[in-house]
Amino acid sequence: MVTSEVPVRARPGMRAWAIGPIVAIALLVAVGARDAAASAAPGSATAARCAHQRVDGGPIGGPRTVRFVLLGSVSCARAHQVVGAYFHKMKTGQCGRLNNFCALMLPGSWYCSIFSAGVSATAGGAMLGCANQRTSARIRVFNVAGGRAAGLLSL
Repeated sequence: MVTSEVPVRARPGMRAWAIGPIVAIALLVAVGARDAAASAAPGSATAARCAHQRVDGGPIGGPRTVRFVLLGSVSCARAHQVVGAYFHKMKTGQCGRLNNFCALMLPGSWYCSIFSAGVSATAGGAMLGCANQRTSARIRVFNVAGGRAAGLLSL
């Protein structure tokens, strides 16, 4: 079987090399969310829930209250720390111009990303998620209704 490769060209002014790592990180978080969807159903013994946290994502996320669903070996304290650091980076403009999903690496081998509408649907409505590259730990983050509209962040 012979396959032909077609070169991928970026639009003028776009850096194609910058998009690859963003897509890879988003897929890492998305696959973890999809794989864990069945085991993290409401009432599941394997999904842990933590106290709500007030965060501010600046112009991207705005101020909001979020709740967590933890998958794997991650504590509520660590989840609050990781998500707080992620929203701080978002608020201080560290997502970058070409990073639509604000896919960011955080200390401790954590990668966080805003979910697309399709991934959010497979992750039980989570608006973003974090995955630890060294372990199977995952954090899914949901908007608490009553603040801004529940669901996805606006970019």
